[in-house]
Amino acid sequence: MQITAGLQDSTGEIIYSRVQLDLVHTKDDKDFIDGGQTEYVRKTVTLRDITIDLPVSLGELYEDWNQFKNKYGRILPINKINGYYIYDDSVKFVKPEDILDRNSFEFKKQTALWGTNGPKGDKPTKCINLIDAETDHLKAILKNCSHISEEYRKIINSILEDRKTSL
Repeated sequence: MQITAGLQDSTGEIIYSRVQLDLVHTKDDKDFIDGGQTEYVRKTVTLRDITIDLPVSLGELYEDWNQFKNKYGRILPINKINGYYIYDDSVKFVKPEDILDRNSFEFKKQTALWGTNGPKGDKPTKCINLIDAETDHLKAILKNCSHISEEYRKIINSILEDRKTSL
């Protein structure tokens, strides 16, 4: 997933906010970022704007924040060679021309979240990406949840269409 982040040039530390109101500070407390992966992002002016691609979903970021796991939100360089910071192989920097339009339907489809309590409703609430939900779950949402927005209906129908499945 493409992540909006900030790079502290003096230390090489990368920070990003997992969800709105997730205020993340650099280790030295000189810089911060807030706003999650929305248009709301606020940060100190000294952080350089970057976009990174990480193997994580928006649902995982939300659960990490909601459950106080704190696995995500900060990336430290593993080395510095000839003035360049070196990061773990899982960190991919995204070129400006490859940054996804956050207002596009495709981006919304990839990041739409759904709160679930399991098939019987007896599990603790968990946040998942709709695109990762099982086909039967998506069909049940369309059938039983009349309160969902038209945009979510379109997203779910598009996911089902991609899977060549219909109600």
